[in-house]
Parts: sequence; structure tokens; C-alpha cells
Amino acid sequence: IELLNKNPKVLFQLIGQFPELDTYSSMFIIALNNQAGSQIAGQIASTQAALATLSSPNIYWVMSGNTMNLQINDPLNPQIICLGNNPTKSGVYGAALSVYTSAIMKTIYKYKTIPSGFFIDELPSMYLMGLDDFIAHVRSYKVATWLGIQDFEQLTKSYGKEAADVIINTCGTVFAGQVNGQSAERLSKM
Repeated sequence: IELLNKNPKVLFQLIGQFPELDTYSSMFIIALNNQAGSQIAGQIASTQAALATLSSPNIYWVMSGNTMNLQINDPLNPQIICLGNNPTKSGVYGAALSVYTSAIMKTIYKYKTIPSGFFIDELPSMYLMGLDDFIAHVRSYKVATWLGIQDFEQLTKSYGKEAADVIINTCGTVFAGQVNGQSAERLSKM
């Protein structure tokens, strides 16, 4: 985030020194060499504006260091990880929480032998790409998934109708409290 605020010419020269980053940087370096600096400046400004909300000492502190192992179901070192959001800054912290949760979702497939749980409350407050596939596949890895959603409409708003429908339909068991409107009708059909 901080690096993105540096001079683009200096930034891309630096990134260009690492061959493993060529696929990410080559288009920008070519554009700079072809005098398309104003176009790149516009792209970078758009990205900077979108990421500005993530510029937070709290996020920097949490995401620095290596004190947390995201392999929650490692049989030799099982973990309990509890991540929390701030309702007044869910747009900011939701992105960071999504990064951590997505990383956990990818590492959970490594160990098939230890039963584990994957709990997410207030699911609509963050976006988890591939959640529908995750729910469908982790059962065979002895992972129980719990998703907390206040209302189906919240999930639809955050994930889109198609993805929300797949997530809801993939869940095996549904526990419900009081719901109204379309959510109540849908729940009664379930």
C-alpha cells in the first residue's frame, strides 16, 4: 500500500529487477517506455484511491511479522484463529479479513486427517472467492463449515444472486432464527 504511493518510474524500475515479477510489471514498463505515462498515472491513481482506506496502522501491525500460522488443521500444531471486524470500518478491515480467510481456505486442504471447524459470522461483511467450492469439498477433509448470515438478502447484496444461491444451496444444514420477507419464504421452502 505504501509502495504504491511512490513515484511510478522508480517503482517499476525496482520491480523490473525481479524476473519472477515480469508478468506483473512488463505491461507497465512497456507503457512507460512508449511514453504512455499519463495513462499509467490514471490507472495508478484509481488503484491508490481504492486502497487508501487500507492504509491503517492497525492493519499494518496485524499483517506484519510471522506470529500466526494459518494452517489451522495441522495435526502437529493445530490452531485456533479468531479474526474480528469493526462494524464502523468493515469496508476497510473486511478486505484484510478476506485475505486471511482466503489463505486459510487454501491451506486447509493440506491435512486431511484432523477434524476442524471453519466458522464465519457476518459472512456478507467480507468476500471469499470460491466459498461455494470450499463448502462442497472440505467435507471430505473433515472440516465443518458454519456460516453466519442475518438475512439471505444481505448475502445476495454482497455476493450477487447467483453466487449467493450456490452458497446457500451448498450448505447441508440450516439453523435459523427470526427472518422476514423473502428470506422467511425461502427458509420455509428449505
